[in-house]
Amino acid sequence: MTIINLPVSKSLLLRCMTMEFVRGVVRSRIVPASLLPEPRRLNIRFDEDENDDIGYYASALNTLTSLYNRDYVPSCGANPLRINIGEGGAPCRFFTALASSLNTGSAILLSGSGRLPYRPLYPLTSVINQLGGDVAIDSELRYGKGEPDSEVKDILEIRGRELNGGEVEVNVGISSQFLSALMMSAPLWERGGYFRYGEGKRPVSAPYIAMTKDVMRRYGFKVVEQADGIEVKPAGKAGLTGNCIRLRESDWSAAAAIYECVAVVKPKGHILLPGLLPPEKSLQGDSGCCRLFRKLGVETEFTAEGAEIWYEPAIEKSGSELFDADMSDMPDIVPALVGALLMTGRRFRLCGTETLRHKESDRGAALREEFAKLGLYLKEKIIECADGKIYGELTGEGLDEEGKETGCVLSSSRGDRIFEEEIILSSHGDHRIAMSLAPAMILCPGLRIDRKEVVGKSYPTFYEEIRKFSSLKGNEK
Repeated sequence: MTIINLPVSKSLLLRCMTMEFVRGVVRSRIVPASLLPEPRRLNIRFDEDENDDIGYYASALNTLTSLYNRDYVPSCGANPLRINIGEGGAPCRFFTALASSLNTGSAILLSGSGRLPYRPLYPLTSVINQLGGDVAIDSELRYGKGEPDSEVKDILEIRGRELNGGEVEVNVGISSQFLSALMMSAPLWERGGYFRYGEGKRPVSAPYIAMTKDVMRRYGFKVVEQADGIEVKPAGKAGLTGNCIRLRESDWSAAAAIYECVAVVKPKGHILLPGLLPPEKSLQGDSGCCRLFRKLGVETEFTAEGAEIWYEPAIEKSGSELFDADMSDMPDIVPALVGALLMTGRRFRLCGTETLRHKESDRGAALREEFAKLGLYLKEKIIECADGKIYGELTGEGLDEEGKETGCVLSSSRGDRIFEEEIILSSHGDHRIAMSLAPAMILCPGLRIDRKEVVGKSYPTFYEEIRKFSSLKGNEK
């Protein structure tokens, strides 16, 4: 059996780190009367040796700890301290809410690179300011518009203060991270937070909000689901009881890329993905990808070690049958799923893809552009309704440009497809796009992916792991 190692769940680890920080702040506020003259201390430090997103977030939290403890005072006096948060949307949004909720005595200028400066942030900063915060956002970045480049750009200026909290409406139609960021900072506020969705609105990526609730409760914080939103009780100054061990699961979002490789390459033998928990035990909504990929012939069996997966032709659905799925709760696995569907010549319709525009790239457009270079075509539809709701849909007919069936377009029954010209695919600076294109490289070694190193954002060892597929090819009949 071949073992392919996965990174830990980035989404889960970011939430655990955030709650460890918040828990530390709450504990630091419990000062015995005899020590009142002493400054409150936050005794916590994060390991910065992880993937790009986690490393940048750990560094930012460590700097925030030093500011909170008054161990570090910027030499520039009144000028803000610049903190580079990297390219991650979740680290940026989580850190913004945290830093806005603490009076550190220093303004923070939060900067980032890649597409991050142009990803939506105003729905978060506007709520923080309604609650009494002081966050200034560049007017050109307010609505997530602009073209990314490699430069590090200043995004926000944060002047932290202790917030009173209270009831507020949150935009839950663009990203679940706005709500998660506010929820995790709310225990620090005097009144906690009551976050209303707005009439008739359902949060996008709802499983990520469920993950936030679960992690917060495990760390001892009170989260109450209400009919029209979520209420987070203030931690106050009574402290928290018990200890919490950091949760670690292998990452289902990364696993989707391996499932894609199995569906496309159809390898011989079984593959073990250590540390993956089954959907009924995992906190990750993306664990549902095992159900979707089963329709493409990838079988999964869970053991004490993790998930054992293999290609099983007997369970693959007919290529003429429409593959229809709602991806609202699992947007991060869309690139891997689209890659598998296109490269196996399937007809498909994926709805709930409207949030792909706001990721590390415009993922719908990126997938359409790059797979077209391989003779694989999909269509994207964005529908803006009168009530302000936006719906997205990706479709594929399993046809080439001339309307002929593509079949398994990148591989013959025994060998690899040969392209007459060298084809360079672009990652668009997006780790998920780069990983979705990887099976094409396995089948057609002459293909190249520009800026393929962006996978370091979430899965630094990805290319090392998928090289193992080269020796597993040949199961397709």
